[in-house]
Amino acid sequence: ELLDGRKDPLSLLFPEGDMTVARASYGRNLLSSYLNTICAEMIDLHAETLNSYGQLCRILEIGGGVGATTEPVLEKLDKTGRCYEYLFSDISRYFTEAARQEWPQVSSQHFDINVEPGEQGIPEGSRDVVLCANVLHNAKNIDDALRTLHAILAPGGIAVIIDSTATNAPLMASM
Repeated sequence: ELLDGRKDPLSLLFPEGDMTVARASYGRNLLSSYLNTICAEMIDLHAETLNSYGQLCRILEIGGGVGATTEPVLEKLDKTGRCYEYLFSDISRYFTEAARQEWPQVSSQHFDINVEPGEQGIPEGSRDVVLCANVLHNAKNIDDALRTLHAILAPGGIAVIIDSTATNAPLMASM
């Protein structure tokens, strides 16, 4: 039914609006768990460095979606007691509202990777970490998107990126 168009793929990933299946699909398989753990470790290490200088770690997640990467990053930062400010963003208000409800310690807002960040309230040089997990392939122009990420980063900031560079059958089923 899915292959011949009789079944909407969203009904399989989000049955009755529930994100449990989608989050398991994006975050709890072996490869995703491994990559998300690396992201969490890298962000925690950067936050540790900033915190050791008395600085807050300002994080922007672009295209947070169901929060499959958000969840392990926040768990790690909270477990290690880091001081951070986390802005979860997505093009879908459904996901930003869900994040706001699930993680009260984060802010959330609508953000489109294809629109200038300043027009969306994100000033240049304002973030120590920009996290993009499986979102850059949605950019109209990858070079422009990468320049945008660079502009958002504060001096010494890091971009933490997960994205496929080749056809990936499981991701193709949902994206």
